[in-house]
Amino acid sequence: MKAQIGVQPEEKINRVLKHIRHVQENCRLLGFKLMKEESMGDIGKNLIANSMLHDNSKFHGLEWDHLFWESGPELEFAISQHKRTNPHHPEYWGGIVHMPIVYIAEMVCDWKARSSEFGTDFADWITEGARKKYGYGLKSFTGNLICRFAAMLCDQPFTQKYEGKREGQDFTSRRNSGAGRFRVHSGKRRRQQKR
Repeated sequence: MKAQIGVQPEEKINRVLKHIRHVQENCRLLGFKLMKEESMGDIGKNLIANSMLHDNSKFHGLEWDHLFWESGPELEFAISQHKRTNPHHPEYWGGIVHMPIVYIAEMVCDWKARSSEFGTDFADWITEGARKKYGYGLKSFTGNLICRFAAMLCDQPFTQKYEGKREGQDFTSRRNSGAGRFRVHSGKRRRQQKR
């Protein structure tokens, strides 16, 4: 069995708690903004509630034992386990297009936190890295939600850097297909006709 180099239990806990706090701050910010919108109020409230349980699996079992390895099959297995057992990851749902809106919002909050923690470009991840990894189009329903939530989290308008990528469409605008609205219910996305 490989030894974990320099990662003591206190350091593990501090790393996990720091990340969770960042995600919770992002969820609170986005959740309060969503709660101001009539069609997204419940999603905002549920997003804030979900953040209270974000990444708790990192404190148990394989994730606790192996997530802090520098490399190797144990780390890969722990990462896979984490993604398959946490609903804010597309792997849990069998793909990003199957994710309920509230978990897409939590995922974006997680991406924003990781971007801050690792000093990477959040907008580049959304428009390039994640788009390629998860196979969503920026003009798709899912891509539009991701960009809209990202815009709500950014300190500066998300559109400034990426206007050309979506032919000038403002990432902060809502998709208005006229076909109804979506509401999260029992972990599934259900369409509800406008009345």
